[in-house]
Amino acid sequence: MFEAKLLEGGILKKIVEAIKDVVSEVNIDVSAAGLSLQAMDGSHVALVSLNLSSEGFEHYRADASMVLGLSIATLAKVMKLADAQDSITLQAEDNPSHLKLIFENPKTERVTEFTMNLISLDQEHLSIPDTEYSSIVTIHSGEFTKICKELYSLNETLTVQTT
Repeated sequence: MFEAKLLEGGILKKIVEAIKDVVSEVNIDVSAAGLSLQAMDGSHVALVSLNLSSEGFEHYRADASMVLGLSIATLAKVMKLADAQDSITLQAEDNPSHLKLIFENPKTERVTEFTMNLISLDQEHLSIPDTEYSSIVTIHSGEFTKICKELYSLNETLTVQTT
């Protein structure tokens, strides 16, 4: 049995929204330590690597390790139906064929359940080499997003230089 509850479901909504244009299908690895995924875009240029520690969830239970294959486009459609204030619970049985998503809004006392069919994907787990960088840049994610959106209308590539 797997169950994970995020009190701030808006976080998961933002994650799915951020990766949906990069990858179309992902394997989510479920373990006692938390959730992780790695996926390459279709042209093998971009790698999405995400780790969500079990400590970041209000409630987390993973009796056994399992892999949840999901279509990100389908997940994004389902996630659009959740309010930013909703808590989101993910559930799957042992040897799962589907993932259940439960959206709960404490203010309106609304509970919505969705069941997504899982898909079988053949994807290898890539090791990401340790890299030493010459600069570390700290910027608010909202500001970085705004800059990227503004510059995207001018060109598809961006070079960042630091001094």
